[in-house]
Amino acid sequence: MTDGSELARHVLTDLLIKGAIVLAAVLAFVLGAVLLWRKLGR
Repeated sequence: MTDGSELARHVLTDLLIKGAIVLAAVLAFVLGAVLLWRKLGR
């Protein structure tokens, strides 16, 4: 069985990975929106 510290480390690692994925998606969306905004000439 896993002890508490190992479980906490697993949960923290999972949270960091998911946070990085969300951050990358948000950055990609913002970059795409800015590029469209410039291409359409506001």
